[in-house]
Amino acid sequence: MAAISIINDNFKLGDTKGKLVIDSVFNYVDVYAQIVGALYDDVSLDVLVRDPACFTWLSRLKEQYGSEYVKIYINTPRNILKQK
Repeated sequence: MAAISIINDNFKLGDTKGKLVIDSVFNYVDVYAQIVGALYDDVSLDVLVRDPACFTWLSRLKEQYGSEYVKIYINTPRNILKQK
C-alpha cells in the first residue's frame, strides 16, 4: 500500500532529494494533481511543503483519503534533533 507523506517544512530543514517541493501557491495545483495521481496509481510520494497555506490545504487530503494513505509530518528543529 502506497502512502503520501506531506511534510510541513517551514524551516527548510528537509532534504529535497527525491521529493516534491512546494515553495508557494503558484505550483500548488501541479503538485496536488501529482499527489492525487500517485494515490490512484498506488505510488508512494514525499512532499515538502514550505508554504503555510499550501500545507493547510494539503493536510485536508488526510480527511478525504484516510490516514492510512496520507501521513502528515512537521519538520521543526526540535523534531530533527530527536531523529538524530
